[in-house]
Amino acid sequence: MSADPNAAGPYEPQSPPPSSGGSKVWLYLGIGCVGMLVLCCGGGAIGFYFIGKSAFQITQVPADVLEQSAQIAEFDVPEGFEPQTAVTVKVPFTGQKFMTMVVYTPSDNQGGIFLMGMGQMAGNADPEVMKLQMEQQMKQQGQGQQTKQLTVLDTREVQVEIRGKPATFKIQKAEDPNSKQQFVQILGGFDGKEGPVMFFGQIKADDFSEEDAEAMVRSIK
Repeated sequence: MSADPNAAGPYEPQSPPPSSGGSKVWLYLGIGCVGMLVLCCGGGAIGFYFIGKSAFQITQVPADVLEQSAQIAEFDVPEGFEPQTAVTVKVPFTGQKFMTMVVYTPSDNQGGIFLMGMGQMAGNADPEVMKLQMEQQMKQQGQGQQTKQLTVLDTREVQVEIRGKPATFKIQKAEDPNSKQQFVQILGGFDGKEGPVMFFGQIKADDFSEEDAEAMVRSIK
């Protein structure tokens, strides 16, 4: 599925999750990505129908979330972030894993880390195309929230190698124009343990720098 050349820029300001119920925003973001990714992976309308009818297996037991996360990829989780939610979607009748989504959040819900891994049913889905789809979904999600959008102050790319394959991540310095709270945003796609993976992080810059973001990205394996 090709990106629309007339679409809005993928790295326009994003909205931080609100302080109340912030983890739900990340959950809705991931579920919203599922439909787009079904089309991205060549599932079409029929595939979307069956995925939509399948049971979402959701857990908020920390040990189970960590187990699901490790099946997607391993990385150094920043201090203060805890495993919040894991969602697994399986294809009806076959039991094959279509997608696993994991969310980490800090205690104040100001920010989060979002990891989405596609299973073997994703076929030859391109992580870069998946990343574009996620960017579009994030923009739509941000427009639906009653919060100020972050103003992106600086963006740079980091090239890394994960599991023997190249991957590109965007690291952004951003600021809430209302509170002046600064955030570090990370977005990238790569090939994980079970298939293509998308990684998105939004972390308060009080105790987390762009260099810390790069170190986290380079820790992915």
